[in-house]
Amino acid sequence: MVNVCSSLRPRVWVEIFNKANDHRDLTIHCWSKDDDLHFHVLKYDQMYQFTFRPNIWGTTKFHCDVVFGDGFRRRYMAYKFGRDKGCRHCVWHLNENQACKLSRGDWICIDYTE
Repeated sequence: MVNVCSSLRPRVWVEIFNKANDHRDLTIHCWSKDDDLHFHVLKYDQMYQFTFRPNIWGTTKFHCDVVFGDGFRRRYMAYKFGRDKGCRHCVWHLNENQACKLSRGDWICIDYTE
């Protein structure tokens, strides 16, 4: 039964691009309550992608810690079911100041949290 239910939930893809203002490398570590996606280093304009199926309770969240060449850690939520449930292909551009998500043809930018 669980396999049938999980196959009914659409798969979500999250793409994260390094758009550092000074073209520095970006180190990113994303995780949810159930999954640790480990550390990845992205060169400028390089992309990291992950995919998942949201849980049946509508509580899926993926957090990411981001470190550019300046060494300061920033955090943002790459996916939150309540905010992103209509997004099946979520695209993020990250720079040192903010994380910007493509939403219906427009870029919506958010500040990082500590």
